Amino acid sequence: ITEMFFRDKTNLMVIAFFIMSAVFCLLVNFSIRGDGAVSFVPVAGSLVVVALMTLSLILIAPYFIYVFHFLEPENIVKGIERSASSLMASRPAGMDIETMQTQVVRAVEQLADIAVNAVEQKDKGIATSAIDALRDLLRAQHAHCSRLPDAWFRISGTLRNNTDFISMHREVLDEISQKRTWLDYKVLRQYQMIYNESLNRMRDINYIVAIDTRSLGEDAIDSNNQETLKLVLKFFNTYLRATLNAKDVRTAYNVLHQYRLLAEAVLRAGMDEHLLEIAGYFRYYGQVAFGMNIAFITETVAYDLTSLCELAFSAGAPIGDKLLDVLLEVDKEAEGEAQEKSLRGVRKAQIKMATYFLLHEDYERAHRIYLDMQ
Repeated sequence: ITEMFFRDKTNLMVIAFFIMSAVFCLLVNFSIRGDGAVSFVPVAGSLVVVALMTLSLILIAPYFIYVFHFLEPENIVKGIERSASSLMASRPAGMDIETMQTQVVRAVEQLADIAVNAVEQKDKGIATSAIDALRDLLRAQHAHCSRLPDAWFRISGTLRNNTDFISMHREVLDEISQKRTWLDYKVLRQYQMIYNESLNRMRDINYIVAIDTRSLGEDAIDSNNQETLKLVLKFFNTYLRATLNAKDVRTAYNVLHQYRLLAEAVLRAGMDEHLLEIAGYFRYYGQVAFGMNIAFITETVAYDLTSLCELAFSAGAPIGDKLLDVLLEVDKEAEGEAQEKSLRGVRKAQIKMATYFLLHEDYERAHRIYLDMQ
């Protein structure tokens, strides 16, 4: 905050004006002479002193209002994000790439610290602002990607010693540099930290992290940025693993919803390979949840897969049959009557899919579900 305060042009101008006024008053005061026959009073200087002091007193109230506005947490968050974004938009003259990387990384870590501390204080508003600011900062890099030099995307020097990269093998760092995704990885790592801190404590923050991660994935789809999309899918899986381990059912339900919305965007973009990968992860997490006696998540996965299947068949996508295969594999063979009962929700989702086929007179695929259930 101190650094931002003294970088702000308005603060510097007002403080400089106050100092200049005070020094000028002192100089005029010492120039006054009134001893005996010789006397001197700088009339013009005295008038300027009166004007400066009057203006200084008038400025105090609006300046305090400005300072209080400047120190509001949400404005500080926006200021950190804007400062880092402006660096990537137009690098200041004389600033080398390593210094620029250091300042952007510091901004990312400051925003993450604000979010984590806000979670600790249960301040939803500030945490949400910090999470959104991280998303906007990463979007700024993507927007100015073509203007940034190749050296910006390499992990070297000070950046290599950053806490999120120092433990990585050289080959992994070289791969991230080649894919030009070090800032994407850094931001998503901060999201993961915030997400883990919020589990079973502030579920709304988990939802915000999932929503912003999906938003970044959709941006990657729109710009055909395959590497960023792969990272987004990787971190969605990380969120789900952490959520299942914490047995936070409500959060898992909402994160799966955001994951499915991203899958729908992938489907509409025709990225069949990624869509099939997501469907496989859905099936996997459904089966893991079933093994952990969280049947509700297994059922949720089945209904999400049903929605993806319906969308695929409605659009005439050739991947529809492969998605149907994944849906029919969600309910593994039950080992007992209790497990059989817990899989009834999955069977209902499959029946829903079969009725969709019957409604569209696709009797072959409906019969395929019938045989699987038999």
